[in-house]
Amino acid sequence: MLDILQVHAELMEIHEEIRQEYDQLDESTLKDYLGDFYCELHHQARKHGDGYTLRSVPTDIDDMLSADDIVLIVMKYPLLNSDSVFNPHTDLTTIHYWQEGFALSREARLDDGSSLRFHFMVWEHDYPTHGETDSRARTNWQSVSPEIGDLLDQQESVSERFILTLTDWLRTQGRQMVVLTNAQKKQFDRPIAQLIRSRDVVWHRPTKLTRPNRTITDILTARRNSPH
Repeated sequence: MLDILQVHAELMEIHEEIRQEYDQLDESTLKDYLGDFYCELHHQARKHGDGYTLRSVPTDIDDMLSADDIVLIVMKYPLLNSDSVFNPHTDLTTIHYWQEGFALSREARLDDGSSLRFHFMVWEHDYPTHGETDSRARTNWQSVSPEIGDLLDQQESVSERFILTLTDWLRTQGRQMVVLTNAQKKQFDRPIAQLIRSRDVVWHRPTKLTRPNRTITDILTARRNSPH
């Protein structure tokens, strides 16, 4: 338990440094970064920063560890639009994109009448920065500022350690993490490739991670209703 708490604390420290750097960006850089969505999103970007490989990391880790299923969704990069949410700690089930496009719910009912509580996180496997397109996300990731670039590399490394330490903790509890990946993607970078090989502690399910998709909660409840 101590290991996961230490890595979580380190990740929170790096998040704070990233937020401070974004708050100090000059206005012209932020305008280039946010493009057409500058007016709607510049306050968010300054307050929360951007470039988080792992999103929906709770500030209260005990709440996450008490969930029945911890679910990691592997995506390409966070989409930039008027509904974008820059706070890396926001619960996915409260975000418009995940509510409308994926119908995520924090709880579900099983066949036996019991309830199942989830904690969802997203791993951005290509670029941790927002962008309207792949190329724009890559540009934002590579050219914000040297200071932010160094911090983004650090948070990616610590995010990796956090996920792997979390699976070690789940193993000691006799539990599994659920990892959902796009069925069309076959090759993954660390730590996702390592996770999906750890079949004793990770339940991996390739699925259709595109909008609209109403199946994620069904996949999770079916796993519990018919665990074997």
